[in-house]
Amino acid sequence: MKAVVLPNIGDPREVQADWLEWSALTESQSFVSWTSYQAGLTQAGSDDALETPPEQQEDDLLEDIVNEIGHELRLRMIACGGKVGFYPYETTHEGVAYSGNGKDLTYRFLLLLSLFGKDAAPHGSHPERLFEDLCSIALHEYLGGVTIGLDRAVFGFPRRVLPKHFPNALDDLCTKLGEGNGSSGRKPAEDQKDAKLDLVAWRSFPDGRRGKLIGFGQCATGDDWTDKAFELQPKKWCELWMKDSAGVDPFASLFIPHRPGEERWLIAAHYGGVLFDRCRIAWLVPKPQGELGKEIQDWVDHVEKGPKSQ
Repeated sequence: MKAVVLPNIGDPREVQADWLEWSALTESQSFVSWTSYQAGLTQAGSDDALETPPEQQEDDLLEDIVNEIGHELRLRMIACGGKVGFYPYETTHEGVAYSGNGKDLTYRFLLLLSLFGKDAAPHGSHPERLFEDLCSIALHEYLGGVTIGLDRAVFGFPRRVLPKHFPNALDDLCTKLGEGNGSSGRKPAEDQKDAKLDLVAWRSFPDGRRGKLIGFGQCATGDDWTDKAFELQPKKWCELWMKDSAGVDPFASLFIPHRPGEERWLIAAHYGGVLFDRCRIAWLVPKPQGELGKEIQDWVDHVEKGPKSQ
């Protein structure tokens, strides 16, 4: 597993904030001071990555960067539910401290998945599947959680509950949805056995009639997640793969373990639908329960024992 290397001074503030979160999580004192962070940037000579205006001294530049990173960390805290939420870090004038609250498993899992990718743990752990299951719960919670009439399904391949073969899985899904009248009979390409659809959640009425709120979701754990924002188009998906369209077109959503900056966020949301990033998912499902929670905890424990920051 690769080590997390000290960022360059010109790296996005989100990247630098991730490094500080990882360092605070793994340091023996669960704390990283701003002073040591500034010193690390300077010693690494990484200030060459950003052109400093002649009128701006290095100390001023570093102070500005620390202020921007601190602002990003505070935004994460707000996005996870504020002071009564589930963000496991505390930002002060001195530095960043990890203050695990016992309900931060999801945040830690997504941070590590973002930093190290799905291959960080031993073969067979399949964190990408754990991520799908977690996101399925998050979409379910977003639509109302335990509300009567709400249901969900993981459609992504390899399927563990729905039938393996695409037409049969879609027939099953349409029956559960009460929409679409089954598979059109078309089959996606061999390397697209779910036709880019990973998650479905919906809210039905007691009458069982067509026309309901349906969310289609796609999961992306890698750095190429922005490309996936263009792939899933629910209306066209239903028209192509179902015998009949849904009574109301599903809305699109994209799930990622990352914390993107504003520019990438807006592009992804515009094309990919409702964007669920690390903070939004952690706010909706701070600590998964049951077997899923146990498997995520095992994966997190393994990765946290990996190499320290450099």
